[in-house]
Amino acid sequence: MRLLLAGSMVLVGGCSLFEDATSVPVDYDVELIEPVEFDGSDALGPASLDVAVSTANPTAMMTIPNATTWGPLLHANAIVEGSGDDRIFSIRSASAPTFTGTAPVSFSIDVFSVDGVVFGETLSPEPEDVASCTFVLDPATAAADDFGIALEDCLVDWASTNGIPAELGFSVTSASTAAAAGGAPDYEFSSLNTMSTNQAFESDCELEVALPDNVTDRIDNISFEDIQLDAVGTADAPVVVAWFGEIYDGDGELKASAFGVDALSGGDSREYHAVVTDGDLTVSGDADVTTDPGAADQFLDATIRALAGLDVGTPGSGMACWFSYGDTPRAGSLAVLINGTARAGAI
Repeated sequence: MRLLLAGSMVLVGGCSLFEDATSVPVDYDVELIEPVEFDGSDALGPASLDVAVSTANPTAMMTIPNATTWGPLLHANAIVEGSGDDRIFSIRSASAPTFTGTAPVSFSIDVFSVDGVVFGETLSPEPEDVASCTFVLDPATAAADDFGIALEDCLVDWASTNGIPAELGFSVTSASTAAAAGGAPDYEFSSLNTMSTNQAFESDCELEVALPDNVTDRIDNISFEDIQLDAVGTADAPVVVAWFGEIYDGDGELKASAFGVDALSGGDSREYHAVVTDGDLTVSGDADVTTDPGAADQFLDATIRALAGLDVGTPGSGMACWFSYGDTPRAGSLAVLINGTARAGAI
């Protein structure tokens, strides 16, 4: 597989172009995803999610292995499902849950990021409630996978509503539904679950994307003559290779996002080119790439303005992740890089 994104911009507005003797070119590079090679050997392993709650201990705080991968995976799953493919992970149990008591039990899942960082419409927004994160199981009818499926739907819907948790965590709070009738009977509930990907899944993220100091130190007297985003990937076996990025301004507002995803057979290739020259946009290639803002030139403009701090006076930041899943063994690589040349006056 081969992916290539390219774009150039004559000028990002807001600052005048220096043409006198003090004007100097400033080259810059921003690695959204530093060059990486993958072969399936670092595939994400399953995570045990064993839940035990009772009248005496109604809340269970869950510890998730590889939480910094499972959080971004929820967004990767949204991209894959949005492309028309099946969900890339599942939560299942090998046996039916254990109940003590006859009354149905209600569950409320509180999803969060352990480090407090969520990449949503703003950085770490106040989370909204999600309907699917509250559900009831009846001991008379509950099947083995009912709790896992409900938890899976909750995690997917929470990420869709609130954003990408940098380090996934959640708690489970329970209560007997008979309590409202004055009974408040004792109950115990336990469910042994495994969260796993449906194919060998590899991923990594850069959570502190930023322009270098030689650009942000000059935001009061700099203009951007060109900007280019290159994403180059390879794969030698049937595999999905993809990436996504979120760009925020200095006030923590989401200003631009993009993702590329392609399902390829062995030896297949894809390319995408978006070039802006003298205000004219040219797009070519056959890779599946989506940007927000929707026009490539607007996306490139919003990205550099936010990272440079041209609108709010404070440099912005971003995050980017790559992922691949499919057959093993496999061999491939991916790199995503922003680079360009700015024109700066003397500091």
